[in-house]
Amino acid sequence: MDLPPLSFNASPEEKWDEEEDPEEIENVLKVVPPAYHQDLDVFSKVKAEKLPPHCACDHHVKLEGLLHPKKDGGFRLCVDYCKLNAVTRKNRYPVPPMNQLVTVFKGSTFFSKIDLRDQSSLQYFMSCKVLTCRQAHWAEFLSEFHFSIPYRPGRLATLPDALSHRDDLYPERGVDFKVLLQDKDFKELLNQLARGESVSDYTLEPQAKLLLFNDRVVIPSNHELQLDMYQKRRDSPLAGHPGQEKTLKLIKRDLYWAVMNQLIKDYVSSCQKCSRNKNIHHKKFGLLKPLKVPSGPWNSLSMDFITQFPLLRSFDSILVILDRFSNMEIFIPSYSTSTALDLAQICISHVFSKNGLPIIIKLKISIELSTAFNPETDVQTERVNQILEQYLWIYVSYHQDDWHTWLPLAEFSYNNSEHSSTKQSPIFTIYERNPSFDSINIPQDTPLGKLSTKLQSVQQVVKKELDSEINLFKKYADRNRETPSDLQPGDRVWLASKSVKKTRPTKKISERWLGLFEVLEKIGSHEYHLKLPQQWKSVHPVFHVSFLEPVKQSTIAN
Repeated sequence: MDLPPLSFNASPEEKWDEEEDPEEIENVLKVVPPAYHQDLDVFSKVKAEKLPPHCACDHHVKLEGLLHPKKDGGFRLCVDYCKLNAVTRKNRYPVPPMNQLVTVFKGSTFFSKIDLRDQSSLQYFMSCKVLTCRQAHWAEFLSEFHFSIPYRPGRLATLPDALSHRDDLYPERGVDFKVLLQDKDFKELLNQLARGESVSDYTLEPQAKLLLFNDRVVIPSNHELQLDMYQKRRDSPLAGHPGQEKTLKLIKRDLYWAVMNQLIKDYVSSCQKCSRNKNIHHKKFGLLKPLKVPSGPWNSLSMDFITQFPLLRSFDSILVILDRFSNMEIFIPSYSTSTALDLAQICISHVFSKNGLPIIIKLKISIELSTAFNPETDVQTERVNQILEQYLWIYVSYHQDDWHTWLPLAEFSYNNSEHSSTKQSPIFTIYERNPSFDSINIPQDTPLGKLSTKLQSVQQVVKKELDSEINLFKKYADRNRETPSDLQPGDRVWLASKSVKKTRPTKKISERWLGLFEVLEKIGSHEYHLKLPQQWKSVHPVFHVSFLEPVKQSTIAN
């Protein structure tokens, strides 16, 4: 049983009372730590052989004992000599007297079995009266010499003792000449220096067994030795996994070997811990791939949900429907738990009944057309979400209990505003007129044929402006992007950690990249299917190329 350490005071003059006062035992409960209460019943027993030991002991010779409480709050050391005789060999390995044991252990930290130090009994060897045959043989041999065998506890060995230390445990220093001689590049150089010849930039330190190059230790072309230098000078917590330049400067301070620049660059670039935890500073992979401009109004739709609104009339989210041609928006109160059937019913009521069935419906959550965590395919809806949220911030009440009543006005405000891409408002693009803010509506006598022709011309201008806007947007977006390497099935990649929900307490000091993962196939022009572990069954295995980083293979063995 493991118990916390205690201190005790004992002396050989004190005697053990066989009968304990009940009041004294009650006082003991107050001074004995709670961890010992379950063993207090043994204190009332007077036979030492019945006192069980408190904890295990690994020594081959041991003395079983127990602490007994005293009136002054201290503890008395009780020893079971019967069990002591059972675990020792009588008349062969005698133990010191009890009074000497108590004197030695007085004031020390308690342990229930007193360990008899190895070889401590030798100090009584020459004065022992009863010897075994084996001991008598050595006693006769040693009687010819005048010596004494004092016992020195290990706690007194505060200074280094050469006789008690193994020489094979000392750390190795320097590079043995035998290792250097195996390197053909240094064999002739060492021979020249050994003959006393002067070699430029090289010196020899025979005492330290080191070859120096400009006061830096020369490391031979030994792969294991160089790899050990990499790990000690770069991978240790004192170095902190620095980059290529800092690693090179750290190693160059006092070490040198041939072609070290290229080898260090290779080692650092292929370090998996750095690849997993450090940020990537190159341009984002994957050029922008915008959607094609629709041929007319309400032919292509984009939809998105804005969630986490206060619950009002069972509504807790907003469904945003965008006509990608005219930029006209429809804001509809909805539910975060809406199913595909609910979404279809909303589209029938608010879109199809007024504008007909669109040619293309682009859903952001569609697996086939939009990659997870990559909303750049269609930034129109993302921008509309920001504008709607800003509008609601300004006009909703302090308690935010009227946000759904402002959606029709926010919809009108957005659709009546001129857009930079089309140079006109969505309402004008659809109806070829801008609505009036006045209470008096001025009628316009325009023939129906002229209106149709004018609408077609307006829509052609809008399409041309949208094409120009998308090309310009792609041009500026691709400035901060680069064409990714063409990954093949079987290649291994790192996966950006932001694309997977993690369980660690904070992402601030979490790894930036996860992996390694194998590429199974290429899907489309910018997406790849990865082989994920079994515990990631809930994660969709298709990722945009911007979330992938190819693994840099090292040319250094092992």
